[in-house]
Formats: sequence, structure tokens, C-alpha cells
Amino acid sequence: MYLPPLLKDGWHLLFGHQNHHRVYDRAGQRCGSCGHGLIQRIVQAQRSSFFCPNCQTRTP
Repeated sequence: MYLPPLLKDGWHLLFGHQNHHRVYDRAGQRCGSCGHGLIQRIVQAQRSSFFCPNCQTRTP
């Protein structure tokens, strides 16, 4: 799809963040950041959260 430069910049500002979701809806797959952990899914109050237990550890 062709977008003029000004529209393309605005499109990226509005929707470019979608490329940074490394864990959403990827439960059971390898982590895109560390490559070691498997993405976990937890559900709380009917809301899903996805995380890599290797990258996102608990703080003491």
C-alpha cells in the first residue's frame, strides 16, 4: 500500500507500536527478547497477561 510521506509518518506514530509487542498472544512460544523462556499466560479478573518468566522476574 502506498502512503504519502506525511501520512506514512502519522500512520507509524499511531500504529507503529504494534511491532513492539513481543509477548502478547504468544503463550507457549519462545521469548523474542531472551530466546530462552517460554511465554506464560495468566488470567486475572477476566483479563489476560502475557510475560516471559526469564525476562520478568519477581523482585525480592
